[in-house]
Amino acid sequence: MRVLASLLLALATPALACDIMKYKRVKASDHVTVFEAAEGTTAVVTGNIVAIAGRDATLIVDTGQLPSVAQRVIGELRDMKVASVRWVVNTHWHGDHLLGNGVFRDAYPDAHFIAHSYSIQQATRVYTGFAKRMAEKLPAVMDDFRKRAAATTSSDEKAWLEESAACVELALPETQQVAFFPQDTPVDDSRTIDLGGVTAVVRHLGTGNTPGDLVVWVPEDRVVASGDMVVFPAPYAIGSSLDPWVATLEALQRLDPKVLVPGHGPVMRDGTYLADVKALIAATRSQVAALKAKGVAKEDAARQIDTAAFRARYIDTPMRRQAFQGFYVDAVVEKAWEEKRPGS
Repeated sequence: MRVLASLLLALATPALACDIMKYKRVKASDHVTVFEAAEGTTAVVTGNIVAIAGRDATLIVDTGQLPSVAQRVIGELRDMKVASVRWVVNTHWHGDHLLGNGVFRDAYPDAHFIAHSYSIQQATRVYTGFAKRMAEKLPAVMDDFRKRAAATTSSDEKAWLEESAACVELALPETQQVAFFPQDTPVDDSRTIDLGGVTAVVRHLGTGNTPGDLVVWVPEDRVVASGDMVVFPAPYAIGSSLDPWVATLEALQRLDPKVLVPGHGPVMRDGTYLADVKALIAATRSQVAALKAKGVAKEDAARQIDTAAFRARYIDTPMRRQAFQGFYVDAVVEKAWEEKRPGS
C-alpha cells in the first residue's frame, strides 16, 4: 500500500474528507520553518517541506508531491522574504517527497538538487513518464477502493478505503501538472553547505526507510530533518529492511537534536518518539527472525508480531490503525518473507 502512497497525487476538498492539500507553517527554530503536511495515513500522502534560511541562501528539504502545494509554499517563502532557494535536498526517492521538484526548479532555476545516488537512480526509473501512467491507473485504483469499501464488514477498513478513494478521485487533474525533475547533485556520505550565518549538513547515516536516506542537520539550531527514517504516527516500512535501521536510528540519536522534523508528522521537541520507533523496529526485527526460524508461514506471521506497546501509545484512530497495519506490520512481513529466486 505504501508504494501506492508514494506514486499517487491528490487534490483535496473538505467535502470529500481528504485533507492532503492542507498544511500548517511551524517555526521549528530561528532558521528552520516547516510546512507541516496533513497526517499521512491514507493511501495518498505528501511529506513535510522544510526551509532552512540563512543570510545568503535558503535550503529546502523535500518538495512534497503536489504541485499546488509546492506553489503555495513558494509563495509563502517569498512573503517571508527569505534568501533565494539555492539548494534542494530530497531525503529519499519516494514521490511524496520529490514530485514538487519541478515547481521549485521553475521558481529557482539556479538551485542545485541533492539526493543520494541510490535515490537519483530509483527516482529516475520510477517517475519518468509519471503523469501518463497515473492518468491510466488512477481510475482503476479509485474504482477498486470503492468496491472494497462497499464489500468490507470492517468499519476501520471502510473509513480508510473511502477517504483514500476520495483523494484518488481528485488526483487526475493534479497529476497532469507534475513535471518530474531529477536531482543533479549526488551526496552519498556528507556535505556541508554554508547558507550565511547557518550551516546545513547533508548526511547519509545509513539505511533506514530506504538505502539512500539522507538527513539534514542544522548544528546551530540543533535541528534535524529525518525524512521517512522517522514518520508519525505509523512508521512507513514498505520495501524497507529492518536489519540496518536500528543502527541508523542510533546514529540519528547521537546527533542529540533539540528538534526533530520527521518526514511526515508534527515537529518534535524531544526524543521520546524517536526512541519509541527505534524500540519498535528492534523488537519487530527480533520477532521476525524468531518466526522465520520456526518456519511460520508469511500469511500467519503478521498476526503473531506483537506491537501492542507502540499501538497503545500512538495508534488510536481507525485511519491510524489501518495505516499502521498496512504501512508497517504487513509491509515488514512482506519484505522479510520475500523468497530469493535461484540465481538472484
